[in-house]
Amino acid sequence: MHWEAWDLAIDERVGEILYRLAIDEPPVDALHVARSLGCDLAFDNSQAGRARQKLIEGQPAVLLKPDDRPERLQWATAHELGEILAWQICERVDEDWRELPDIFREQLANRFASKLLLPTDWFLSDLKIMGRDLFLLKERYRTASHELIARRLQDVSPEMILTVVDQQEVTSRRNGYARRPGPLLPAERNALQECHESGRPVNSENDQLRLEVWPIHEPGWKREILLTLPSLSEERVESVF
Repeated sequence: MHWEAWDLAIDERVGEILYRLAIDEPPVDALHVARSLGCDLAFDNSQAGRARQKLIEGQPAVLLKPDDRPERLQWATAHELGEILAWQICERVDEDWRELPDIFREQLANRFASKLLLPTDWFLSDLKIMGRDLFLLKERYRTASHELIARRLQDVSPEMILTVVDQQEVTSRRNGYARRPGPLLPAERNALQECHESGRPVNSENDQLRLEVWPIHEPGWKREILLTLPSLSEERVESVF
């Protein structure tokens, strides 16, 4: 799937929304954006999913399941807003949104949500200043989760492998390409273990790999986010990437 035209259309629509609402710096509050665009927001503790949309007297509404993590509410709202505005994105690429497969509509809403919470121009500009410092980026983009920020980093560097480890178990490992990356290498395991035990970021590099590990630790739960890139001396390490 080639996303270039779609991504451009999403970026343009997000830019228009931010301009219209006079939002000129992060963080972006997706709940405020949805309300400002005419969407009613309500909480429904009985629903199974985090969010759903429906029409109430002809007006779009987003029903949210209460959550103690504000980033989840931000993402859920941004995603549903992407579903609501999908037809506008489709118009820009000359597609009929009613003919989109369900899985594609879900991916489209995901991309819209990512770009709303982490607008492309702002994010690229901040990367030049902050680099891939996940903690600094999180301070600036407070409504986005650490993992979402890491996934946006991968949008910029698709060769990067993003690994999420919860309680020392890999829960997600992916690169920006279609193929599945290889299993953890010893150097990656060592860096993850050091980060897990110390609770501090770990940066290391050898002849093939650059490793950056970020501890997302809280009482009773430890998550580490590992960014794996080819070292500056290597174009590609085929066995991993």
